[in-house]
Amino acid sequence: MSFIQVIVLAVVQGVTEFLPISSSGHLILASWLFDWPDQGIVFDAAVHVGTLVAVVIYFRRQWMQLISGLASDQPVEVDDSGATLKARTLAILIIVGTIPLVIGGLLAKDSVEAIFRTPETVGWLLIVTAIALVAGELFGKRARRLDDIGKYEAWIIG
Repeated sequence: MSFIQVIVLAVVQGVTEFLPISSSGHLILASWLFDWPDQGIVFDAAVHVGTLVAVVIYFRRQWMQLISGLASDQPVEVDDSGATLKARTLAILIIVGTIPLVIGGLLAKDSVEAIFRTPETVGWLLIVTAIALVAGELFGKRARRLDDIGKYEAWIIG
C-alpha cells in the first residue's frame, strides 16, 4: 500500500467516522473507486484506533470528569445544554451501548471480511442505512436530551 493510499484512506476515515454513515464502508468504496486492492481489515482497524485516540484526546476533560466522578458518583455534564448524569449512570449507559457491538462483532467476525467487504454489499447496506435515517427523521422524536436516555435507549443506540 502506498503512502498516498494510506493518506487518502485515513482522510476518508476521519471525515466519515462522525457522520451517520459507515466509515468502514466508505474505506472499501474508496479503494474500489481508485481501483486499489482491498486494504484489509487490519488496516481498517488501525485507522479506527487512530480515530478512537483522537476522540479520547479531544474529549479528555470529559473522560477525566467521568473517571474521577465514578468514586463519588458526581454529576457529569453530558452536552452543551448543561444536562448532567451521575457518573455511574453514564458509565453504565456507555457499557450497555457497547454490548450490542461486542456481541455482533463476536458473532460475525468470521463472515464480516468475506461478505461485507465487497463494494456491492457496502452499496446496498448504505442504502438500507439511508432508509433507516430517513425513517428516523420522519417518525422519530425531534428533540431528546441526553439525560433522558435510559438503558433501553443505550442498547438500541449501540
